Amino acid sequence: MLFSLVILCFIASFALQMFTMAQKWLPDARSLNPLEWEVFLNQTKKEVRRSNSMNVVNNTLQLGHGSDIITIEKYQDKLRRRLNGTGHDPMLQNIAAVKFIEHTSAVEILVTDKKGKVYQCTLRPYMSGGGRR
Repeated sequence: MLFSLVILCFIASFALQMFTMAQKWLPDARSLNPLEWEVFLNQTKKEVRRSNSMNVVNNTLQLGHGSDIITIEKYQDKLRRRLNGTGHDPMLQNIAAVKFIEHTSAVEILVTDKKGKVYQCTLRPYMSGGGRR
């Protein structure tokens, strides 16, 4: 009986340590997944490079592609992509804030996740002829 109690205490102490270690390795649901950020960057770079116009209006990024307008905007805790004002294509989640800053030939994107970590990138379209905006 005493032996069984010792074994039970031994197993319980290891189980508690395993749960504590597993909690450190699991991603926090409030943070932005780094792989998700990389996918977002690649998708947005493609959109910017394919576009023939790029504007920031009311903290939304608007990209013109032919007769289509692609909008990237914050919606609730997500960053979403819309085509011609319709649709809902989530690009990032667990976002606290986003800021689009328009420069002469580039756009800077600052994303803050729910844990307060800031992600930053600057995107430039391909230039053709005398330049474009």
